Amino acid sequence: QSDHCRGSLPGSLYPDQRSSMAAKKTTGPLEIPPIVMRSLEVHVVGTMPLLQNAWVNPEAAFPDEERPTTTVKSARDPEEWIKRAHVIDADAGQYGMPASGIKKSLVVAGGRFADAVQAKLRGAIHIHTPTGLVPLVTAAGNPVSPFRRVDMAVVGRGQACPARRPQFDDWEARVPVTFLKNEVSEEFIFMLFRLAGITVGWGPWRPERGGVFGTFKLGDKHRDLGEERL
Repeated sequence: QSDHCRGSLPGSLYPDQRSSMAAKKTTGPLEIPPIVMRSLEVHVVGTMPLLQNAWVNPEAAFPDEERPTTTVKSARDPEEWIKRAHVIDADAGQYGMPASGIKKSLVVAGGRFADAVQAKLRGAIHIHTPTGLVPLVTAAGNPVSPFRRVDMAVVGRGQACPARRPQFDDWEARVPVTFLKNEVSEEFIFMLFRLAGITVGWGPWRPERGGVFGTFKLGDKHRDLGEERL
């Protein structure tokens, strides 16, 4: 394994080493080390625009005489694209990134580039928010609004039609991360974010999928949210 990666992560997350939490063999009572959960708010800054799900108007894929009779009315709505954004508070114009997608990017980065066991990372790292979304904000901490991006998509019988999707420029996020301190170090959490920001990304057309969007870097406004012994 790479020395710089292994030095940042307890050996239990590598396939050839035992867990630091595994009970030691003893002739006395079974002893399990205390479980300590550490929480951080990790500040990330987008380095490329962040995209979200596309909406394709199915009517555009067929000539008038061949258009399916089951076309839904919402397909005629020119603002249907904005409904594809992950909305936290529509009145406040607050959008977000799914916490599950953020966690997946960390797990993938750890497994592919730090030689960690992905199954153990999934159990050791958690990202929880009340809505399941991490707010996207500006550098000043205000909600960031998307604009409509239009690309061409091939649907139906191989015909091209416009695909509209939300695109966020100049975005940032404060990600609340809770991790098993017995297994994962703070240094390694930051390394996972660095790797994920460059090699995996978030949203459609990210590097993991052969694209260039949704990349990010670590910011400088991290916060220590404390720890809890369970």
